[in-house]
Amino acid sequence: MDKKESKTYDFQKLMKRAWKLFRDGLISFSLSLKVSWQIAKNLLTESQVYKSMKGGRK
Repeated sequence: MDKKESKTYDFQKLMKRAWKLFRDGLISFSLSLKVSWQIAKNLLTESQVYKSMKGGRK
């Protein structure tokens, strides 16, 4: 059987990014956590998130 490679995530960095996104105008903290996970998994970049937000980066 193949072993899956497990990637470790820096949860403190993940939470700090989520709070920053929430303070910068993301609708809810729950959504900011989901987006933060996507950034950590390299599915999104922070610049893509800020471009899609109404006011852009503060």
